[in-house]
Amino acid sequence: MVLAVALLAAVVLLLVALTALPRSELRATAQRGAAVQARQHALVGLRVAIGRLQAAAGPDACSTATAQHLGAGNPYWTGVWTDAGPPVWLVSGHPGAADSAVVTTGAAATGAELVGDNTTGVSGGVAAFFEDIMGDNLPGLAGEQTVGRFAYWTGDEGVKGNVGVVDRVGEVPVPTWPAADDPVTSDGERARLRQLVAHRSGNDAMNEAPPTGGFQLQAEDDPASAVRWAQFGAALTMNQLSFQTLGTSLERDRYRAFVHAHFHDFTVHSLGVLANAANGGLRRNFSDLAAPEVPAAVKDLERYRPVAGRLPLAGGTAGPGEPTAQIKPIVTEWALDFVPYREEGGDRLLVGCRLRLELWNPFNLPLAQTPAGVIDYRVRCCGRRSTGGVNDSGLALVRVSGPGGLVGEFDLRALLGPEREIGVDATGDLGPGQVVVVETIVDQGWATGLVVADPTPTDPSDDELEIESVVDAARELRLELWAAAGGAKPLTVLAGFPSGEFGRASSGGWAVPGNRPFAGSGAMARLGVSHHFRLQPARTGWGDWVDPAAPLAPAPDLRSSRIDYAAALWPSIGADPAASARAVDGLFASGELFVAGSGFAAYDFTVQRALSIAALDQLSMAGERPFGVGSPWGGARNAVFDAAFFNPVPGSWQSGERFANVRHRVLQAAGGPSPSAAELGGLHAARFLGVEGMYNVNSASPQAWTVLLGRTVLGWTDSAGVAADLENPFFGFAQSAPFAPEAARGVRRFSDAAIQRLATELAGRSAGRARPFRSVAEFVSSGVVQEAIDAAGLNTSPAYCDDLGRVPPARYSANYLTQRAVLGPLAPLLAVRSDTFTIRVYAEALNPALLAGDAERVAARAWCEAVVQRRPEFVDGSEGAEVWPPVVAVNRALGRRFRLVAFRWLGPEDL
Repeated sequence: MVLAVALLAAVVLLLVALTALPRSELRATAQRGAAVQARQHALVGLRVAIGRLQAAAGPDACSTATAQHLGAGNPYWTGVWTDAGPPVWLVSGHPGAADSAVVTTGAAATGAELVGDNTTGVSGGVAAFFEDIMGDNLPGLAGEQTVGRFAYWTGDEGVKGNVGVVDRVGEVPVPTWPAADDPVTSDGERARLRQLVAHRSGNDAMNEAPPTGGFQLQAEDDPASAVRWAQFGAALTMNQLSFQTLGTSLERDRYRAFVHAHFHDFTVHSLGVLANAANGGLRRNFSDLAAPEVPAAVKDLERYRPVAGRLPLAGGTAGPGEPTAQIKPIVTEWALDFVPYREEGGDRLLVGCRLRLELWNPFNLPLAQTPAGVIDYRVRCCGRRSTGGVNDSGLALVRVSGPGGLVGEFDLRALLGPEREIGVDATGDLGPGQVVVVETIVDQGWATGLVVADPTPTDPSDDELEIESVVDAARELRLELWAAAGGAKPLTVLAGFPSGEFGRASSGGWAVPGNRPFAGSGAMARLGVSHHFRLQPARTGWGDWVDPAAPLAPAPDLRSSRIDYAAALWPSIGADPAASARAVDGLFASGELFVAGSGFAAYDFTVQRALSIAALDQLSMAGERPFGVGSPWGGARNAVFDAAFFNPVPGSWQSGERFANVRHRVLQAAGGPSPSAAELGGLHAARFLGVEGMYNVNSASPQAWTVLLGRTVLGWTDSAGVAADLENPFFGFAQSAPFAPEAARGVRRFSDAAIQRLATELAGRSAGRARPFRSVAEFVSSGVVQEAIDAAGLNTSPAYCDDLGRVPPARYSANYLTQRAVLGPLAPLLAVRSDTFTIRVYAEALNPALLAGDAERVAARAWCEAVVQRRPEFVDGSEGAEVWPPVVAVNRALGRRFRLVAFRWLGPEDL
């Protein structure tokens, strides 16, 4: 009986088990189905996110930034700004403002958290609103039902510092048989690339950064750090950086916590398209010297080279009204002296004439001149008069009176007309920054054809001579300085000087011994007139010329084809006895900015092909301030930062080789042929290129700015052959620094603390703007970089001047850090929009039969993350990427294509 009961119980248990098994299988199957559905909903959310990103940020003409600019409650939401209207926020739910509150917990949840403490170490990171997924024709349910929902957030990678950019300069090939226009022709030129562009990220500038001491990384010459630098360069995701090995477990834990805490500050993904975010279209490659669209001055600048350590004169090929690039001395002061006198022992009226030029070599290499005795320059005196039109001398018709009354008139044009050239011998090279005064005797005794009779030859008391100019309101003086070797146009035009009226008289001393008025310091005639001009004498320091805050009128451009001068006429003896002919020396006075025997180097010169648009600060525009490109006063000239770039490519380049600009990468279109060297070096090369670590200047992250600003240059060699490692350097003369003497070298080095301070100032100024910068030109012209330099005290605080013996530099001297020096290596990386974005999506599969708030309503959850990259090609690739404006309607609307470059499924532990 007992056995029968036991058997019966076993049978019952078996039946129960057999009944429960299908239920568990059904439940598992249902859960698997819900999980699949949740993932499908996540993919739907991802497609929606990419589509909206394409519509908002696919067109070129926009800016992107985070809501940190607005001090919003959701600071890491990404916005897209155009010239009109409010920003478009790249999160689900179509929020109108970044202050919208998202509830992520409880039955009243309106959204989901997408970045939380497992990502950043702090909770409440980033959340976004839900969007419902609707379904119909569901069994047992009528009408549309909510079958799922998703939330997504699109993060801006371009406002982060790319810590995956490592030194690749050693991979740049040196051609065996280099051509003249190759960007690298020697190992020395390859090493110099580190001066011309920021060759790697400044991860090592983050050392000691709070809260855990930064990356704890040294330069590449440290063996342990070299291994870690390689790991940075090979990282595909930020998560991989957490596996780096440090010396102790404490150091490792602190390092991992640092990486963890700066999810919003660092990336290994950012890649930029060379697009004009101001006006649309791709930027043009100014390295294409054969393209007619490249300005003549840029071509000139790219072709100038020193020869045997000296700079040959080069007048440039730019036309009227265009920017110019020239290698020439600057005329800082000049005097054209005329001395009328009565012939010694005779009665003829003679005129002595001399030209004095004060020449300044603004470069920090010698300016090549011919040996003494050989003419270097030719000067033409030209201008206009009412009687001679525009092809005249601009010199006066002079009326002469003597003891017997009116003698007659003589025309200075006959002495020095436009057909006569004055040969000028500089007597040897002009040293770096040197100022010299060159005197040329045009004529000691030109016969005017007039005779000054002396009615009382034995009575010297009436020996009076009087000269006056014949009134001519149309008279205007012009001097042209030409290279002696010739040229299509003058090196410098000194024009726009009204030839003022004068009247002079002198009693006695009307003759000159030996009829040689310009023979040393001997006795001279006491009558004369001098046309004298100098560069604005009120400016007594270099800072007065270039400081935008200087309370003076805008200075002339020292390298323009036309220079504005302050004018003064030489009064004869009488009211100012010191101003006799022999006292003209006082016109070239000491105590001025430009003084013979002194001087300073102000301009770089081209050693090899340019890589940065900031190198165009050497170009000049007539009548405008110097160093316009890259300076706050650059105005329209700064538009070139949005419109152009440099990518010189040697003809010997092979696919896969590194470019001289090591930040540039080939972005080959899917299925398309590899671009050729000619295409990559051509005007429209941007359709094939991406910029590794391109940086959005609208970033409000001090840590990201630090990674951009910092770097180490190992083994830098100066003009004396001394090698040194430069920590966080900036070069006032990016090309010529290794050739210049120390005082004129313009190399500043800064501690990590100084770079972090500068980064903090820049980030604060960016975050403080109501709207992000809409163009790089706007960023440059705003002067925020110079403001940040000044606020950080990099030129004034002894603590940040260790490289100068803790002595702050003189304003705008070679060692004075300027905005232009900071922009030099960074300009190739700067943008106001981002092209790389990370998208996180959360999705749910919902049971439509259950009410909202039911604990069982969420059947499954899924999370995913994707990285998308904008490319140069349009959405409709049948239209060439270089075409602007696009003709195809979809390209006008959606711009350039975003492509998915990375994808992974996440779990709740990843958030």
